[in-house]
Amino acid sequence: MKIVSLNQVEKKEVNMKGANKAFKQVPLSREDGAPVYSYRVFTVEPDDFTPF
Repeated sequence: MKIVSLNQVEKKEVNMKGANKAFKQVPLSREDGAPVYSYRVFTVEPDDFTPF
């Protein structure tokens, strides 16, 4: 079982029309041996937004 703090996971800015200061982290994915799913965390800074 993988245990990791989000502070240790790379944070990438979401690059899509309508998103402002939104970030994506993937603490668990196929690279970690998860065969059919990924665990993703999205963070939106205060007063910023996404199109969804």
